[in-house]
Amino acid sequence: MTPEGKLKKEVDEYLTSIGAFFWKPVVTAYSVRGVDYVGCYKGRFFAIETKVKPRKPTGTQLMFLAKIAEAGGYPCVAYKVEDVVEALKRIP
Repeated sequence: MTPEGKLKKEVDEYLTSIGAFFWKPVVTAYSVRGVDYVGCYKGRFFAIETKVKPRKPTGTQLMFLAKIAEAGGYPCVAYKVEDVVEALKRIP
């Protein structure tokens, strides 16, 4: 398993353990590249992009996350599962 695959597995397990609803959008030739996860927790929308250092989110991914924040959602760039834990703790 790749390092990013391991991180995604940990994020999957965490989101499932807290009862979050989430999905991982599939990129096709006709879709806009967004982020790795979108979902809902405690009635609030969130989006997560997972990365393993030294990789960074693309400009398109950062714009996608910024739009989530502008709409009142909870964006997160996760380099470790603890980043997701901290981001979702902000949800009231």
